[in-house]
Amino acid sequence: MNPRSRSPEGLVKAIIANVTAPRGSDVYRANAWAHSAIMELSEDRPSEALEAIIQVLKLDATAPVIEYLSAGPLEQLLLKRGETVMPRIEELAPLEPALRRALGGVWKSSIPETVWSRVERLRDLSYWND
Repeated sequence: MNPRSRSPEGLVKAIIANVTAPRGSDVYRANAWAHSAIMELSEDRPSEALEAIIQVLKLDATAPVIEYLSAGPLEQLLLKRGETVMPRIEELAPLEPALRRALGGVWKSSIPETVWSRVERLRDLSYWND
């Protein structure tokens, strides 16, 4: 799915619908396009991907959504385009507890050390330690 063919608001709503719907349900299937769209944005238009992630977290910061974003789109964004988005993340994280929680669920994997050290300063691990 080409992310340019959907509105940013539509993408945000589709991510939430897909993540929170029962797996295999009609709602889940109808919104499955959102996963590939946000992952594609992460590489092609990282600032837009980050803004979509922030909007998702503002609308729904429940465990399934945070866990999905942490292990998927946010981790991918930091891996592929971390240097590009870290200034905005550093600006937003002090104001957005859900973003700090989502950062706490990101695994280092192959994220460059220059990015990872900045993530470590911002992330909230308490959410993941309960």
